[in-house]
Amino acid sequence: MLTQKQQTITLINGKGSIVTRRSAGLPALIIALLSAQPELFDGAIDQLQNIATSTAVKPQAAAMDLPPVHAMNCLKAIFASSRLGQQSEKHIVGVMKVAAQCLESDV
Repeated sequence: MLTQKQQTITLINGKGSIVTRRSAGLPALIIALLSAQPELFDGAIDQLQNIATSTAVKPQAAAMDLPPVHAMNCLKAIFASSRLGQQSEKHIVGVMKVAAQCLESDV
């Protein structure tokens, strides 16, 4: 059975082809999960950074798989959340590096 954290990461990867405003509520889901279970915070940040730096797949069709975009939206929401401010402080440099790397993305 998958944990909540695993289910959320699966959602990010599985819903990658959904191109919606604010990543279809995934950032709010992540914030709620991390607020309720702060012990998952560091691992979640690491996984979101890994997803954000992974290559987005650009298939022939009009749809695109965009888990990296959803992961970046989740990271942005985490750093904007006042509830997660103290925990996110130590990850600022790493996430800023990821954000800079993502600026070079072709997608």
